[in-house]
Amino acid sequence: MKGLRNLPFRVWAIVPLTIIFSAAVFRLTWNIPYSVATVSKVVLGLAIAVVVAGYFFLLLLIRPSLMEKLKTRPVRIGVTAVVTAALVTLTIHTIRFLPSPEAVLIQSKIMAILLLAALTSVYPIILKYTWRVWRREAKS
Repeated sequence: MKGLRNLPFRVWAIVPLTIIFSAAVFRLTWNIPYSVATVSKVVLGLAIAVVVAGYFFLLLLIRPSLMEKLKTRPVRIGVTAVVTAALVTLTIHTIRFLPSPEAVLIQSKIMAILLLAALTSVYPIILKYTWRVWRREAKS
């Protein structure tokens, strides 16, 4: 945790993350005009919200002065909401992607199923950890 207090390290961590998350939001926003179905627009909107929220959560982790805010109830509710939105978005996307004509390659289908399986299996762990820590701190 000492490394996070070093300003050059924080800048080195924040700049690439900003570029990566900006590119992801730009790419997702770019798809909105080309999506015809309302469900596609909802999935893209949820995906953009999850990416932006994930970026702000990572900024909270990088800034040592904001570490105490991670222990508050609103942040825990926010983390739960973001992970739930990610799971819903990925589920809708996978259900719509698998039978579509765009999923020609078997590798694409396997990757979609593996991503959904990974998030589905880690979801209960995230919920359990998030709320167990919060309950433990509420008791003390």
